[in-house]
Amino acid sequence: MDVTDASLTQFNITTTANDTLQYHNIALNITLQNPNDYFRIYYHNTLVVADYRNRRWFAMAIRVADFCQPAKKTTSLNLQLNNYNITDIADAGSPNYYNIVIEVHLRNTYKSKFRPTIHWHWNPLFTCDLTVPLKIKGSQSANMTATKCKPDHAHRYWYN
Repeated sequence: MDVTDASLTQFNITTTANDTLQYHNIALNITLQNPNDYFRIYYHNTLVVADYRNRRWFAMAIRVADFCQPAKKTTSLNLQLNNYNITDIADAGSPNYYNIVIEVHLRNTYKSKFRPTIHWHWNPLFTCDLTVPLKIKGSQSANMTATKCKPDHAHRYWYN
C-alpha cells in the first residue's frame, strides 16, 4: 500500500476570545495492489484515520465503501478528510508542511478465483508517516513524494 499524493487543501486558524478554532481538509490518493494471481480481495469497512501531532482528539476519519479488487490489479482511492477542532497551536515545523500520520484499518476477505468456497480473512493495519504540503489556491508548494506504508503486525488477525 502506498500514499501517492497527499495535500492539505484547507488549513484555517481562527482565534476567538476563549479558543482557537482550526479547520482542515486533507486530500489523499492511496494505492492498493493485489499481486496475487489466484485470489480476489474484498475490502469491507475500511477506515482511514489521519493524526496530527499524535493527538487522537485531533484525528479525522473516513469510512470507505466496500469494494472488490480482482487478481493482479491495482486500485486507487481518492479520499477527502474534513474536520475542525478547538485546539492549541504550536510550531508545526517548516512553513507550509505538516507531519501527519495516516492509519488505514482494513478488513479483507480473500476468495479463490477457481473455488469461491475457499476464503480467509485478514484485518491488517497500515501506518504511513507523511510530510504533507499546504496547497492553497494560487500558492506554489512542492508536491509530496510517494510514501510506502508499513504494516503493523501487532494488529493482524487470521480466522476462518
